Amino acid sequence: MKQSSTIQERLRDYLTGNLGFKDVVVSHAELIFGGFSRETWRIDAEWLTADGVRTEKSMILRLDPPFSLLESNRHVEYAMYKAFWPVPGVPVPEPLFIEDDPEPLGMAFFAMSRLDGAAWPGELRQPMYKEAWSKIACQMFQILGLIAAQDCRDMGLADLLPVPSVDNAWAVELDKWEKVINDNDIGPLPVLRAAIRKLRREPPPPAPKLSVVHGDYRIGNYLYIPEGIVGVLDWEMAHLGDPIEDLGWAFAKNWHFAKAPGKIAGKLTAGEAIRIWEDASGLKVHPDAMRWWTLFTNVKAYALWVTAANKAATGFTRQLINTDAAWQNMYDQELWMLEDMGGVS
Repeated sequence: MKQSSTIQERLRDYLTGNLGFKDVVVSHAELIFGGFSRETWRIDAEWLTADGVRTEKSMILRLDPPFSLLESNRHVEYAMYKAFWPVPGVPVPEPLFIEDDPEPLGMAFFAMSRLDGAAWPGELRQPMYKEAWSKIACQMFQILGLIAAQDCRDMGLADLLPVPSVDNAWAVELDKWEKVINDNDIGPLPVLRAAIRKLRREPPPPAPKLSVVHGDYRIGNYLYIPEGIVGVLDWEMAHLGDPIEDLGWAFAKNWHFAKAPGKIAGKLTAGEAIRIWEDASGLKVHPDAMRWWTLFTNVKAYALWVTAANKAATGFTRQLINTDAAWQNMYDQELWMLEDMGGVS
């Protein structure tokens, strides 16, 4: 882990030498806890642009780590911020700059504007959100519907990302996550293998359209204030595919509140969330598609946890997310798989 003073010095040198800014002052650098795909820093800086304009920026630096729970491409995440920055109704941070050379900061990175707001789901229990929580839950699915409604080709994303067909988008994703599981195999996984067999044996209906799939759209991955959601974050798993995939992930039991069992985002029934999404996207959710992507969600989540467990079992890391949390979450995921396959109640 880098010291904040080192980050401040190296970023000042980068802004001066690489971007050509003058009179650069980096006044604050703070490592932000949380997130398992990139190292994240809050930065406050100011500088003079080439035309003499004094600019102050509070920004977020996202640095590639030596190990992550998932392989991701910083160019994809950055491209998503660029693509959605001008889209009304889909709030995202402003993309600022991206760097592939690890030399300036020790890792490749990109920067985006910092937005004020809370991300931790537990904050919604605070008195200040008593009236706002339901509105935020509804807005969560309005935004997700607007993401699905965009034309990925018009946004230029089809030139950057693999383009599956509406008929095989499910298979592309299942193949990808099964490979992650195979690459990180830590022993017999009978429940997981049964779920994968069922998914292959009973494929979903074709996707209603090919769209941007955020890939990790859930409570905890957007910033909110009492007035509503101010930024959708963490696009590192974004891809093109079936938009129902995002719905399945947002509905996952992983994100449910213990004191609101069965409620999506802590406030909505599944039917309410789907209706909001359909109104915003202009698409319809086939019940068979929702069932398939719900079960798939467990496989994808399991792939992330088994990757973490593998890194702990092989001595690569001893972080708690890779030890205790990974094993507990794998156990929970198996129970939910069995429920979704009708094996337990």
